[in-house]
Amino acid sequence: MIDSQKIDSNKITIIGSGETGISAALLAAKNGKKVFLSELNTEKIDDITKDNLISKNIEFEIGEHSEKVFDSSLWVLSPGVPSDLDFVLKAKEMGILVISEIEFASWYTKKPIIGITGSNGKTTTVNLIQKILKSSHLDPVLAGNVGYAFSRAILSDLNDEPKERVYILELSSFQLENILDFKPMISVILNISPDHLDRHKNMDSYINAKLNIFKNQDERDYLIYNSNDSILSKKCQKALCKKLNLVYQKAQGAYLKKMVRKFMIMKLRY
Repeated sequence: MIDSQKIDSNKITIIGSGETGISAALLAAKNGKKVFLSELNTEKIDDITKDNLISKNIEFEIGEHSEKVFDSSLWVLSPGVPSDLDFVLKAKEMGILVISEIEFASWYTKKPIIGITGSNGKTTTVNLIQKILKSSHLDPVLAGNVGYAFSRAILSDLNDEPKERVYILELSSFQLENILDFKPMISVILNISPDHLDRHKNMDSYINAKLNIFKNQDERDYLIYNSNDSILSKKCQKALCKKLNLVYQKAQGAYLKKMVRKFMIMKLRY
């Protein structure tokens, strides 16, 4: 996990003012950063949100991305903002660190993170995991692409993070772009099929965004993936963490199997 205090400048630019952008701005301001929020859509920020930003001394602009956005060493890019826009590429060329909101929020917690991605089935899976963890007397919260933005969940816990807190994140390919050090203890990839190609331009770009979920995992962490998926069965082999594959169905043919299979129980680290 990056020490957020090591960022060269206390100035942070937030691009986009949706749920994730506003939440990231509030989290940054709470941690003493000077925040500048930039939103192109003139109707995106309502009066209540404006008043909230002003009360937190968060400067913002609406209707343009002015030259002010470049007056910082760190950008937090909302998932709805494509990474290949000209002004985003310009920021990277200038040496500005461009990260996702998921990456940014993860800097402010040391609690276990379970990240779930895939083309289909994410919401069902995160809700199932939440029920399992609750039955185990843990204190899970859903965030990311379902429930709260991750930054908002972290902000809510900032002063008094529950001892048994576990963050369960539903993660889209957009949220997994611009990952630097984000490192879930457990990552789950359910499946890969063509999706969001209007944004990712090609299938390889989409796949690579999904695979970012295990980019920083090591031998202490776990990757659970669907080995029936032809893409995942190959791509997940490069993961450096412990790998657990799920097989939904057997290939055709005769085979013998044990009547009982033992499953390893993963203990969450605190």
